[in-house]
Amino acid sequence: MAQQLRKTFALRPTRSIVPLVAEATGWKLHEHIDRVYDQLRYRAGRFPKLFTRPGEHRPAVQQSLMDFSADLGVRHKMDWPGFLRRHQAMLQPLAALPRLGRLSEAQIDTVVEVVAELDRFKHTKGCTLVLGSKAAHIHFPATVPITASEVVTGLKALQRSNEPELTAKLGRDGPWFRFTDPVTRRLAYRHYVALGNAVMAEVDARRLLGMKKAPPYDLHAKLWQWFVISRR
Repeated sequence: MAQQLRKTFALRPTRSIVPLVAEATGWKLHEHIDRVYDQLRYRAGRFPKLFTRPGEHRPAVQQSLMDFSADLGVRHKMDWPGFLRRHQAMLQPLAALPRLGRLSEAQIDTVVEVVAELDRFKHTKGCTLVLGSKAAHIHFPATVPITASEVVTGLKALQRSNEPELTAKLGRDGPWFRFTDPVTRRLAYRHYVALGNAVMAEVDARRLLGMKKAPPYDLHAKLWQWFVISRR
């Protein structure tokens, strides 16, 4: 996959990204859209009420995050009751933001702050922001990109092979993506969002999805995540 992508990669998403990543990972974007975004995204000025899907015993928002391993390694330490009581209020600052590609610097900071706050429901010292980014992303798939181990690997590869482009987009010299402690992880996440904001500015995400029936809402943050992991 990497060899195929290297021919076209220049910080410009192409339509080939989605099928190539889907084939390599087994992820099914259309199922994710049906099961998660269509049900949990913020719309019409409000969050969905807490509900449980047929055949499940946990609220759909919690079950979705567990399905995506957002609580990996510390499931017994997760403050799910606190999360379910407070997460929607904590996510509210994101409701007024545009999609990834149209964020101001201050709005990028807002994304990072909300993600970091949500991550505190996962009681670890590492502060990897996996829980926080996934918890925000399932409600705002246009705005908040997910971080995870696949993303970290992709960002490091991107940093090695595209340093001049990253410097031009981010306006500063690297390294941008270090993940050694909570401080560097938070800064790396901000660079990840800021770079995605620059790259996705002129992208037509619905066209790049390549689906016969694309959803009637933006998925720019999801496509940016897939674009980054394609560099692994």
